[in-house]
Amino acid sequence: MKIVFICLGNICRSPLAEAVAKKEIKKYQNKDISISSAGTASWHIGKPPCDKSQMIANKFDLDISSYRGFQITNSNANDYDYFIAVDESTYSHTLSFNIDSSKVFKLGSFGLNNADIPDTYYIESQKEIENVYKMIETSVHNCLEFIISNEPNL
Repeated sequence: MKIVFICLGNICRSPLAEAVAKKEIKKYQNKDISISSAGTASWHIGKPPCDKSQMIANKFDLDISSYRGFQITNSNANDYDYFIAVDESTYSHTLSFNIDSSKVFKLGSFGLNNADIPDTYYIESQKEIENVYKMIETSVHNCLEFIISNEPNL
């Protein structure tokens, strides 16, 4: 099964979600799960995650420095089984790829009352960036629990 976390540029929120999910799935050793991330925009293709995301990832013992921006498109959308968007805008954009809507979710719907995950690109406060990380950590955990418990082939 392939899960992709989606944000706008794939340099802030979705790389963090990918890293958290990769750490989280280690406890599901016998499950065939692939985790990745993508952006809906092409601005940052091939670029590393933003400094703020790398800094907060490092603080929580995650290394995202080798990640590179990738864009989800009509031609590669069928490569994934589940699409997890970080906010309403990327959720709507993801649905525009004619993906089965039962496989598209908003990350904030997993324990955050459907909240959008704020974009760290625009946040200066260290405390607020940590809060975003904690939102991602909580919702990714709940998201994976939901998918794994509802996926009969795992």
